[in-house]
Amino acid sequence: MEDLGKLKVTFETQKKEELASFLASGDTLEFEKHKTPMISVILILYNRAELTLACLKSLSENCTLPIEIIVIDNKSTDDTEKLFEQVKGVVYIRNEENKNFLLGCNQASEHAHGKYLLFLNNDAVIRENAIENALNVFQEEDNVGAVGAKIILLDGKLQEAGSITWNDGSCLGYGRGHDPDKFEYNYRRKVNFCSGAFLLTPFSLFKKMGLFDTEYAPAYYEETDYCLNLQENGYDIYYEPTSVIDHFEFASSAKQSSAIKLQRKNQETFLKKHDSYLSSMFVPDLNNVLFARQINDKPKILFVDDRVPHQDLGAGFPRSNQIINLMIDLGYDVSVWSLNFIQEDTWDNIYRDINPKVELVLGYTREFIDEFIYERKSYYDLIWVSRPHNMEFLYDRLGQFKDVKVIYDAEAIFSDRAVEKAKLNGDHIDEEEALKNELDLAVFADTVVTVKEADKDNFIDNNFENVHILNVSFDSQEYINPFNQRRDLLFVGNMDYDDSPNVDSIVWFIENVFPHVKRAIPDCKINLVGTNKSGIIQRYGKHNKDVILHGRVNDLTEIYNANKIFLAPTRYAAGSPAKVFMAAAFGIPIIATQLILDQVGWEVGDCIDGCHHDDPEQFAEILIKVYNDEMLWNRISKNSLNKIKSENGLEAYTDKLDIILAETLDIEVSQRKTIKQISFDEISNDKVKLIYEKIAELKNENAHLNSQIREGEKYVLKLLNEIKNKDLEIVRRGEVIAKYNESIGVKLYRNIKKPFQWLGRRFNFVFFYSKNALRFFWVFISNPMATLRHLNKENLSQLIQALKNEPFSIVLNNIAKKFNT
Repeated sequence: MEDLGKLKVTFETQKKEELASFLASGDTLEFEKHKTPMISVILILYNRAELTLACLKSLSENCTLPIEIIVIDNKSTDDTEKLFEQVKGVVYIRNEENKNFLLGCNQASEHAHGKYLLFLNNDAVIRENAIENALNVFQEEDNVGAVGAKIILLDGKLQEAGSITWNDGSCLGYGRGHDPDKFEYNYRRKVNFCSGAFLLTPFSLFKKMGLFDTEYAPAYYEETDYCLNLQENGYDIYYEPTSVIDHFEFASSAKQSSAIKLQRKNQETFLKKHDSYLSSMFVPDLNNVLFARQINDKPKILFVDDRVPHQDLGAGFPRSNQIINLMIDLGYDVSVWSLNFIQEDTWDNIYRDINPKVELVLGYTREFIDEFIYERKSYYDLIWVSRPHNMEFLYDRLGQFKDVKVIYDAEAIFSDRAVEKAKLNGDHIDEEEALKNELDLAVFADTVVTVKEADKDNFIDNNFENVHILNVSFDSQEYINPFNQRRDLLFVGNMDYDDSPNVDSIVWFIENVFPHVKRAIPDCKINLVGTNKSGIIQRYGKHNKDVILHGRVNDLTEIYNANKIFLAPTRYAAGSPAKVFMAAAFGIPIIATQLILDQVGWEVGDCIDGCHHDDPEQFAEILIKVYNDEMLWNRISKNSLNKIKSENGLEAYTDKLDIILAETLDIEVSQRKTIKQISFDEISNDKVKLIYEKIAELKNENAHLNSQIREGEKYVLKLLNEIKNKDLEIVRRGEVIAKYNESIGVKLYRNIKKPFQWLGRRFNFVFFYSKNALRFFWVFISNPMATLRHLNKENLSQLIQALKNEPFSIVLNNIAKKFNT
């Protein structure tokens, strides 16, 4: 990374050139005036006109909201006043003295008309939708007092992702100097305070709190004090990672020594004023940063799953998605650990159906588990482990987390699925042994969760006490399209793997059922919605015109309302068919195999229909009947909606989840902690102690090496990205050059130049021949006898041969050289 000082010098020079160009051009920068602006943007200036221009341009280009800009110029001595002669539509107030930042902000608020105030440094530029995203927090959260942004320095590193206040009144910008794309800086959090470089707050609250406290004048701690005032009055301060600004830290012109002195003075004032509140804060220790970064007195939960669970993935992920979001609604602090998949989405879309207050732990895949546990072994109160293979992987590591409770979300007895799949393939699995191995995974869990009664009974029969049923829940839709406005068949689910239950079910349906359907309904098509990396599915989409691949669809409402029948042709699976419950919530009748019929337990023919997969003709017959019979279609649609309302209501489901979490957290630390985590003081054998010390040392070294490996991987990815960008730049330049060469002006220039080039070549030709002829003539006059002696038969023959093979000019030149010697 280039030195930050050099970057600042380069940047400053560039911005000064842009300012000079703007002022010399006579152009204007205009802002629309609004009678009722949503936001009043407050800029306090003292010199640095070049940075102010960059800030204003970013507001003009990257904000679509109705804003007003209020500028307080604290008697700048540079081109600031001249700049605002060319900036239109802002409120520009020039003071006769430097009132500094705090008093300038209070002064600006007297001229504001917006519902919200945005305090923004003039040495910052906002990125696209930064203000809009901050404003959304006020609509999406309760009791919001202020919202701050992710602040990035000129070298691309973080200045802060929210800030921490310690119990001695000192402060820390969370994440300073780190990569702003790391997962811990990309989720919404309640924080102590956010920097005044970008701070959005309701105007009414600012007035209610008495503006910025003038006791902190001229500067430092005013925004910290304001944020704590808000919290002491019941309001929350949020850090919003999608609000991003670039901050260049140029504005302050105070000497460092005087600034430090002023900070210390105001820290004492701040501590005295908020002594009671600050006493509950953490002591200033880097080991406390992880705990202090977020204000939340509710327990911290680590949710472990294969990947970030989205509604469009199927395979149990919609259920995980719902549980996580409800945990947030219940007030818990939740981290989701994607154990098996590195980041599949970008930060722009990864929260599309996940509460933005969820911390999505990305990058710590299985090979980095020890590093992750080492960093967070004391952080979590409860771990929720989803799926047997994840529980198996964490089986001998759970004790490394300090005093943590464990919920094993078995969801279902997955060995049942393995047995069914083996039967389809003609293989054999020992059912009793497979069941025992799966149940044994729960031995270190405090609570077990399943989705159906039969699986709960299996666990209880094997001496597990705390077993709960938690299926899925969906809100039924208020409006659904009528029968005559629908057509075609719909399947929703993940189709990435050829050997998955979803792909197996689609292949079975297309090959065995769909031909019968097409004979009865010739224009019928199948819509497959969900990620579809499976080669088999891709081939169907390419070669079968009746199979339409939609890929991932973020909002399924329209596609559910467009189709007439939902397909659930599953032949082997375990768990809860979440996609079936979701389809029922949208009022679309479901045709399913016997496996699904047994899982949902609804009355066949009234709420759902279908048959065993052994009879594809009957499956097609049932589907065709429902597809064509409007009265039957309406009955099934209505009954399935009523089932969802009565059995899968969101309120009852939320209460059930809350009970499971609360009861598990109240369980005393179980014996498994003693079994799995021996106290070091209990070891009496010195040799054994040495072994344990060595193990601990090796673990620390391993964590350090894993960290280096991760940094190395990031560096390689960065280099590859830079190479990619360079390649794109070369291609872009090539396109520009090609476009330039094909332009009319260049072609005209070439044509005009051609006759002059021809004349130039002719002139050079004549000049060259004349020069060498004169040289030959001069040599002959100077020494005619020596010249004649060379004109023998042999030389004349060589001369004639040379004239045949070489241009005449070269021959003359060679003769002249020979005579000169």
